[in-house]
Amino acid sequence: MEQRIELVITRPGRMLLVWFGGLAVCISVAIAGVIAVERLGENAVIVWLVLIIGGSLFGLYWLGKRNGAKPVLLTLWEDKLLVQDLTTGRERDVHYDNIVSYQHSEFDGVELLRIKLKDGSKERIGINDMHKHQTLSPLLKEFEAALAIHQRASNGAAKVVREKTFFEKSISTVLLVMLSGLMAWVTWMIFTSDKPLGADILGCYASFIAYAMAWCNARVQRAT
Repeated sequence: MEQRIELVITRPGRMLLVWFGGLAVCISVAIAGVIAVERLGENAVIVWLVLIIGGSLFGLYWLGKRNGAKPVLLTLWEDKLLVQDLTTGRERDVHYDNIVSYQHSEFDGVELLRIKLKDGSKERIGINDMHKHQTLSPLLKEFEAALAIHQRASNGAAKVVREKTFFEKSISTVLLVMLSGLMAWVTWMIFTSDKPLGADILGCYASFIAYAMAWCNARVQRAT
């Protein structure tokens, strides 16, 4: 059996470097610019800050999209998962006999397959809609099928555990009920208040919707 799947996976270390490094540069440029244009008046300072904030957000997004991911080829064999970096050509073997557990999680456009090995190390295969619209569902399906076949053929090999994610645990339901009550109260306050709807409130609604969708997506695993 051999299954090949190509993905563009995230590079967490590179993403952090881009974001924190870029943020430090943006703050430095913003401060230097404020000092330079301050003598032109308050309006000039405001215009400068709007330009630098807008430009910084676009620049950080562009840099993260360009440098925060890499293409890989995943090949599932009868006894291992081969991860090949298509940029450098480097390969990593993940033998099924060395796997202790794995976990698949998905939230707000970010999907991750984390494989824990017997030596304590972890293999992470993550994707982000920021880089390319894709899904780990085909990989997860083939990976679990390969594990099942390998375990049946190994006659008594240690069973690989599928770890539950946060949204597959009962605590996620409790938190959803609490958040629903909170959002109902916020909605009531909005309709009974004369204050305009702020961007922070819209952000709260967006976060709640993302949480509720992730909870709904995990309903099948939660029932097992």
